[in-house]
Amino acid sequence: MVWVLTIALSFVMCAGAVSISSCPAVITNSSTLSANLTSNGTCIIFNNDNITLDCSGFTITGDGTGYGINISNRTNAIVKNCIVDSFDRNILLENSNNSFVLNNTWSNSSVIGFQMSGVLNTVAKGNVGHDNTDRGFSDEFGANNTVTDNIAYGNSVYGMVLNSDNSTVENNTVYNNGAIGIITSSAGTLVANCVSYNNTEGFFIEATARSVFRNNTAYNNTEGFFIQASSSITIANNTAFNNSRGFNLKKGASTNVTFSNNLAFQNTVAGFSSLPGKGFVDGNLWLNNIAHDNPIGFVIGTTSSVSPKSAHNNRFINNTAYNGVTGFIDETGFASNNEFLGNLAYNFSSEAFLVSSTTSVNLTNNTAYNNTIGYHIDSSSFVALTNNSARDSSVGFYDVASDSDSFTNNTASNNTYGLSFDAATNENFSNTTLLDNGIAVYLFDFSSTNNFADTLIRSSLTWIFADAGSSLNNFTNTTFETAAGSIRIPSNATLPDPINVSTAVLNVSLNKAFLNSTYLPFFNTSARITLTGLPLANPVPLVDFTDSGMFVSCAAPQCVVISASPGALTFTVASFSTYAAGNLALGPGGGGGGGGGSTIVHACPVYCANPRYQKTSICQSPGCQNPAPQNPSLVPSVKSTTASHNETTPRQTQNPPVWPKYSPLPALPLRTDDQISSTQTQKNRSLLGFLIVFGLAGALLMMFAPHKKKKHRTH
Repeated sequence: MVWVLTIALSFVMCAGAVSISSCPAVITNSSTLSANLTSNGTCIIFNNDNITLDCSGFTITGDGTGYGINISNRTNAIVKNCIVDSFDRNILLENSNNSFVLNNTWSNSSVIGFQMSGVLNTVAKGNVGHDNTDRGFSDEFGANNTVTDNIAYGNSVYGMVLNSDNSTVENNTVYNNGAIGIITSSAGTLVANCVSYNNTEGFFIEATARSVFRNNTAYNNTEGFFIQASSSITIANNTAFNNSRGFNLKKGASTNVTFSNNLAFQNTVAGFSSLPGKGFVDGNLWLNNIAHDNPIGFVIGTTSSVSPKSAHNNRFINNTAYNGVTGFIDETGFASNNEFLGNLAYNFSSEAFLVSSTTSVNLTNNTAYNNTIGYHIDSSSFVALTNNSARDSSVGFYDVASDSDSFTNNTASNNTYGLSFDAATNENFSNTTLLDNGIAVYLFDFSSTNNFADTLIRSSLTWIFADAGSSLNNFTNTTFETAAGSIRIPSNATLPDPINVSTAVLNVSLNKAFLNSTYLPFFNTSARITLTGLPLANPVPLVDFTDSGMFVSCAAPQCVVISASPGALTFTVASFSTYAAGNLALGPGGGGGGGGGSTIVHACPVYCANPRYQKTSICQSPGCQNPAPQNPSLVPSVKSTTASHNETTPRQTQNPPVWPKYSPLPALPLRTDDQISSTQTQKNRSLLGFLIVFGLAGALLMMFAPHKKKKHRTH
C-alpha cells in the first residue's frame, strides 16, 4: 500500500498529459517531465497502451540498477526527448509493437543504453547512446523495425547490435566504441548510409542472410566490413578506407555473398580479403569494385592449417586495383575453381595477379600494366590463363615451379621479359603474342618440356633464351616479326640448352631476312618470309647462299612466292640463309611475251653504304651508285639470269652471342646482346674487315676474268 501511495502522489493531474515529478512512477496516460529526476532502481513504467512520455529535455538519473524507462508488453508507446543516465538499462522496450523512440539520449548504463527485445514494427530515430558499459543500442529477436539517424559512441563494446529480421537501419553514425561499431545477425535487413569509424570492426556481419548493405562508410577501424558465416547478402556501393582490411569475408560458411561497386583505399593490409580459416567461403562474387593504395587489392586464401577449409567457385569480375604491392591473389592451397574475369591491375611493386600453391584457377580477359610482374603463377597446376594482357612491366608472365597450366591467347608487350620461367615444366602456351619486349621468352633454372604453339614475337632484342638445364622446350608455328617483316617457322623445333636466339642470329631488317642455320639448326627448315616497306614496284625474292653480300634470284623450290605487291613480298623458303627482295623490271612487252622481257635487279651489297667502297665496280654497277646509308640493302644492282643452287648447309660467319645472366626477381634489368665483351667485339670487327677486303678482291677478279658459259644442274 505504501508503494502504491508513493506512485499516486507522483502524479499531478491536469488537463492533457500528466507531469511526473519523482520516481518511481507508473504511468497509464501520456506524461511529461517538468524537472530532472533521480532514482534508486527503476524510475518510469508504462502500464498502458497508446501513451506518450515526453521528457522535454529533462534528465532521469539512476544508481546503476533497474530501468530508467520500462516499456514491456505494450503497443503504440512513444518515448521522446528524454535524457536517461546510469541505469542497468536506461530504456527497455520489450515485447512491444508499433512504438516510437525519438530524440533521446542515454549514457553510462551498467549494461545497455537502449534495448529492444522481441519488438515489431518499431522506430528508433534521432537518438544518441554513449559511454554505456556494453552497448549503446540493441535490437534483438524482433522484426520489421526501423533504426535511423542515431548516434552511438564511446560504448565499451558495441555501438549497435541489430539482430531483428526484415528491418531497416539507415543514416546512423557509430564511432569510438571498444569493439564493434554495428553488428548484425539477421535476415532480410537493409543497412544503408551508415558511418562507422574508430572501432575494432566498423561493420560486423555474422550469421546474416538475404540482407543488403549499401552506401555505408567505414574508416579508421581494424576491419572496415567483417563478414562471416553469412549467405545470400549484397554489399554494394560502400566505402572503406584507413582500416587494416577494407572488406574481409572470413571463416564460417559464407556463400553467395556479392560485393559490388565498393571502394577500398588506403587500408594497411588489403582492400578486399577472403580468408576461410577453419570454414569455407564458396560461390561468392566480387563485381565492379575498386581497390587502390592498399598493399593488396584483392586476396582469397587460407590462414589456418586446420581442416575443413575451402574457397571454391568464387568469382572476381571487372574489378580494378591499382597502387600497392599486389593487385589480386589466389593462394587457397587446393583445387579452387576460382575465376578472375575482366579485372584491371596496375602500378604494383610486386605482382598484378598472383596464383600460389593452387590448382584449377581461371584468369580470363584481365589487364595488367606498370607492375613489376603482370601474372605470377607459383607452385600451381591446372591454372588456365586466357585472353590476358601484360604490358610496361619488368615481367609480363612469370611462371615459377608450376606445371600443367595452360596459357591461351595472351599478350605481353613492352616488358623487360615477356615470358619468364623458373623451374616450370609441362606448361602449354598457344596463340601467344609477345610485342616489343627486351627478352620475349626467358627459360632458366631447369624449365623444361614446355610447349609453345602459334607464338608471335615482335621486335625483341632477344627472341628466346634458355639457360643450361632448361631443355626440350618445343616451339611450333613461331613467327619472328619486326617493322620490316617477319619469319614464320611452322614446324616444331625443340630447343637445346643453353641457347640464345637473338637478333644477332635471327632477324628481319629493311629488305633483309636472315637466320644463322649453323647456330640455329633446329630452325633451319621451311619457313615463310614477309618483307614490307620495300621501295620496289614488282618485288621478287633473292638469296645470298654464301653470306658474301652477293644476292641472286631465288626460284622454286627454294623460294615460292605467295604474294607480291608494290612494297611487300611474301614467299616461302625451303631452308635458311639470307634473303632479300629485288625488283622485277618489265621490258617493252610488259613481261607477257613477244619482244618483251624482264630484268631482275638485285639487292646491293651492304658494304656499299660505306663511302670507302662506293667507287668499286660492284658499287658502281647500274642502280647501285651511292646507296643511302639508311637503306644500303634496298638499292637495285646488276642484271642476272635465274641461278640454281643445291647448297643445303650454307656457310655462316656470325658469332653466337654470349648468354645474358639472370638476376633474381624483382630486380629485372633489361638484357641485350650488347653485353658481348670488348675483346670479342674487337675480334668480330677484325673478322668483318677481313671478309670485306677478301670479298672485294674476289669480286674484282671475277669481273676481269674470262667468262665461260655455266652448266646448270637440275634440282
